[in-house]
Amino acid sequence: MTLGFRPYTEQDYEAVMALELRPLEIREGWAVSGMNYLDTLALSISLSQPQDLWVSTVGGEVSGIFGITIFEEGEMGVPWFVSNTKTFATRTNQKFFLRNSRNFIQWMEYRCSYMVNIISLENTKSIRWLRWLGFEIDESKAFTYDRDPELKFVFMRREHGKGGETGGRKSQ
Repeated sequence: MTLGFRPYTEQDYEAVMALELRPLEIREGWAVSGMNYLDTLALSISLSQPQDLWVSTVGGEVSGIFGITIFEEGEMGVPWFVSNTKTFATRTNQKFFLRNSRNFIQWMEYRCSYMVNIISLENTKSIRWLRWLGFEIDESKAFTYDRDPELKFVFMRREHGKGGETGGRKSQ
């Protein structure tokens, strides 16, 4: 079944909340927020503007949700993404995701001046993907949360001028 993307609508809410997320995403959400993953996901959706949310679909069914939450009057954006295992189940879907993820990052650059978030060091595939997208990740400055002291986190950051200017670095 083929992966696709489309804008999120309110009609997707039930399908998104019914997603069986990957276990590491559930663990990361708990460690960071102290809330169960459904409450964390609902909060992420509610803090994002409707035009800043998309869903991934596999065979027409919602398989994930991603977006960007804008803070500091449009200066800072916090990109986020969660999915089930169907999103990356085939090599074709993985390639499609990679080809299209840069387009979404470029669109996000028009919404804010820089993007930040945190990610666990256990999420090695995501860290490799984020670096490919131009995010800086300093693994030497790992930190933990009391709720899950075994899970180490790092900051990720991507600098650019509002409107997609990358300070001499062209977005690809």
